[in-house]
Amino acid sequence: TDKNYLLLKMKIAKEWNKNENTAKQYAEQAYKYYPENFDVLTECATLLLDSAENASEGVIGGKTANDFIEAVVNIEKDNIKTIKLLLKRELKEEAWKAAIQSARNLVARNPSNENKSLLVKAYLGGEQYTDALEIASALYEAEGKVNNEVFFDYLKALYMAGKKGVLHKLINTNIEEAKGERRSMLYYYSALLQGKSSSNYLKFMRQAL
Repeated sequence: TDKNYLLLKMKIAKEWNKNENTAKQYAEQAYKYYPENFDVLTECATLLLDSAENASEGVIGGKTANDFIEAVVNIEKDNIKTIKLLLKRELKEEAWKAAIQSARNLVARNPSNENKSLLVKAYLGGEQYTDALEIASALYEAEGKVNNEVFFDYLKALYMAGKKGVLHKLINTNIEEAKGERRSMLYYYSALLQGKSSSNYLKFMRQAL
């Protein structure tokens, strides 16, 4: 019932084993024993926000992500973890203007690559594609070769910013060695570059599946 042990097991289940149900079980245990602990409340909220459900549906111990966020805000409103939670909720709810402001605030306080990646998502959602591309390009150079999420956001930023020549070159450079989800995404953007009127559009879309 040690708090750190339960949170560690929760993270392993979520991030390494990709088992959301097991992660929720550990989170429920942590919340049961430490219902007012800031870190436990934060991790429970994060787990729910990262799930496929919206912020008012998924539950841990009978509480939604919104419930956990409210409790976290009441404990420490200006904590960087609180700001990150609020940002994740704004991204999930597609509240792009608020998300951009929160993400800029977060990056100003802690310019980690993870936080910059959240700012890219906010910019993409808010249709600020040039701003998104500037950060996404730097993140790609730093870790895009190993981080799929960074790579996918870079592809999207290039396409939405109209940098089709750069995107085409990136696809050709990576597609032969790419596997799994990364390969599928490269074929997806290959199809978009061809356009729906092209005879290759459906071929590339089928390869993206």
